[in-house]
Amino acid sequence: MGLDLTVAPMRYHTMNWWLAFDRLRLDCDYDLFSQIGPCSRGRYKPITLPLPLPAGTKFDWYEDESVKTKTEDPYGVPLTYLPAAAFRDMILEGVSDWNKAVLVFLAALPPDTPVVLWWN
Repeated sequence: MGLDLTVAPMRYHTMNWWLAFDRLRLDCDYDLFSQIGPCSRGRYKPITLPLPLPAGTKFDWYEDESVKTKTEDPYGVPLTYLPAAAFRDMILEGVSDWNKAVLVFLAALPPDTPVVLWWN
């Protein structure tokens, strides 16, 4: 079974309700994933450890049928995020053009923008 990652930058993160309206799916790349979070399949260590969602923050995810409140990813692991500034330090050697574009976008966001990690 493969591991995939979709990132959801939180445009309106100053509220205690985060809505995963904007989402970008990354190409599967275990070396890149190992820089983003604890992924035992890649050759790197995480740039910084992902943070748990702030206490009291409601996180909603668009699904085909409706919007659902989520606290865990599909693996049953509590949701985490990284500040956009963390994506500025990623090693991009050998990364696909798509993933580079996503990382450049995330790195260009205001540094404190939370980027929720949806591992699936």
